[in-house]
Amino acid sequence: MSDNQSYEINGMFRGRIVPLIVKLAAPIVLGGLFQIAYNITDTLWVSWIDKGDSSYIAATGLIFPIIMLAMAFSNGLSVGLSSLVARAIGERNTGLLGKVAESGFFIAALVSIAMMAGCYLGMDQILTALGASGVLLTRARDYFIYLVPCCAFIFFTSVLSGILQGEGKMMSIMVSMVIGTVCNIVLDPLFIFTFGMGIRGAALATTLSQGIGMAYLLTVFARGHSAVRIEWKGSNVRLDAMGQIFGVGFPSALSQILLSVYIVFFNRLVLSVSEYAFTAFTLYGRMEGLVYMPLFGISAALVTMVGQNGGRGLFARVRKIWYRAVLLGTVCTGVLSIAFCAAAPYLYPLFNSVPEVLAYANQITWILLVSMTIGNVGITAPAIYQGLGHPVPSIVISFCRMFAFILPIAYAVAAIWPANLFALCLALLGGNVCAVVMIYVWMHISRLETGKLKVIRTVSV
Repeated sequence: MSDNQSYEINGMFRGRIVPLIVKLAAPIVLGGLFQIAYNITDTLWVSWIDKGDSSYIAATGLIFPIIMLAMAFSNGLSVGLSSLVARAIGERNTGLLGKVAESGFFIAALVSIAMMAGCYLGMDQILTALGASGVLLTRARDYFIYLVPCCAFIFFTSVLSGILQGEGKMMSIMVSMVIGTVCNIVLDPLFIFTFGMGIRGAALATTLSQGIGMAYLLTVFARGHSAVRIEWKGSNVRLDAMGQIFGVGFPSALSQILLSVYIVFFNRLVLSVSEYAFTAFTLYGRMEGLVYMPLFGISAALVTMVGQNGGRGLFARVRKIWYRAVLLGTVCTGVLSIAFCAAAPYLYPLFNSVPEVLAYANQITWILLVSMTIGNVGITAPAIYQGLGHPVPSIVISFCRMFAFILPIAYAVAAIWPANLFALCLALLGGNVCAVVMIYVWMHISRLETGKLKVIRTVSV
């Protein structure tokens, strides 16, 4: 790292908070919107294989928990690195900044090998456990085979993007997301229809596009646009640095693994209603990102801002940052939810022509959007603790929200009103309300200003 290279962001430690959140979150949101555009386009291309056959869309939805599992490890690695880099910048620990990349790559390599081997060796057992059978199992297997190699690209991308996020260099992350998304949109129809690969082509296009996005991020580091230099030296792989990445990243990954498990259970409840209900639920899930994407941008900004301000001991500012983030997230999701509710009846018919699917989708949209607007606190709150290097609260928050609140309510509702998709969605709303109450109580107890909750210091190099 160059000694004269500036890696501190103007306004990070003093000044107005909301404009800085917007500045850091906007590139992530824009990049994410391109990703959502791809998800919608991908769903459109897949549905056009046969608009009268709901099994194609259902197959992509069935794989979603596995994708969530990969993203859990990926995001955990990214959060661990971004928290470590942000705190190192706040502490002015320049020695550590030169060692984090190789340590992250080593973790990514181990996770990639383990997950790809597990998916290929136990593919049919995994898909059957997720509820696939008959034609749905065939479609899901065709899709999954070509999607598994994407795991390696996802994990190594998370190392590079995590470092850049910790520095606050969100623009490079956005460009990578845009490049990957544009490539995916272009390659989808080519592989699906021109090459006649069908649903397999959609998965292959995704894998190749993820690799192209990763290649761009490597050029960012090669051109010296990061305070972290990749030297490709085995001696830079440090157990203490890996320990701190793992210490924050694994609990974050565990939270998302719990989310994958939760989705499996909730999906099975939805499947018990009907395949039409599950297809409708999948359609909504593919497009709800238009509403919640700002929350992920805000959360990414929070890890950077909280990590750097916590590293400087500015705990009163940390609390103000969270309050402003919650307000901003609520306003964004509320406005976007209203817009999506108005557009939903015109969007869903583009993807499916089955009347039962469209009826279910229109019925559940508004209640799920209300649930998301109320529950946005559950997305932003864990970022506070991750930024400070305290990951355990995020696990407790996630576990309680899904397994202490939503699922018990959902199973009770399913027992009282069987085969009722709307009632299951009401259970989501009730669980999110309970989680919000718990989070506010927890944040009130965590007295940052008095030093009751201290930032975890980075390792010395």
